[in-house]
Amino acid sequence: MVEPNDRISARRYAEPGIVAAALGLLYLIVAPESADHAAQVFRSGLFESEGLSAWNNFWFGGHHTPGYSVLFPLLGSVLGPREAGALATVVAAVLFGAIAYRQWGERARLGVIWFAAGASVSLFTGRLSFALGIAVALAAVWAAQRGWRPAAIGFALLTPLASPVAALFLACAAIAHAVAE
Repeated sequence: MVEPNDRISARRYAEPGIVAAALGLLYLIVAPESADHAAQVFRSGLFESEGLSAWNNFWFGGHHTPGYSVLFPLLGSVLGPREAGALATVVAAVLFGAIAYRQWGERARLGVIWFAAGASVSLFTGRLSFALGIAVALAAVWAAQRGWRPAAIGFALLTPLASPVAALFLACAAIAHAVAE
């Protein structure tokens, strides 16, 4: 943890959000198509028309819908898939910055900026539910770092509902932390 005299300015905390927001805006303007983006649009539209479902026959001969993401189709149907992904990426970047600056102070700056840029790659490849999952997983880490156990557990339990893949990353981080302690 950083020493009390190693305070981080509000500007530093804003930087990852600004980087992610700028790349998110670029993503919204360019609007690249990808197979994963098509899946996000389909699932968001499916949720909008049918609500929560366990199975759908219209995508590649049928698929189990909750295995991809339970939360993203809801968010995508309300905000739009691209907008939901961009928002999730900004939230993830801000949370990562808060976590890293609290742990390592000013030394974390370059890593925080790189994370904000790297997290935006999920947008351009259409992995929007993964972007949401990373944001929720980082919310769990952020809460745990502050000792807010119930919130950390709540966010950790929501992570697989946002993205099962992000939940695996969170589980790996939790195991590594437990071993290190």
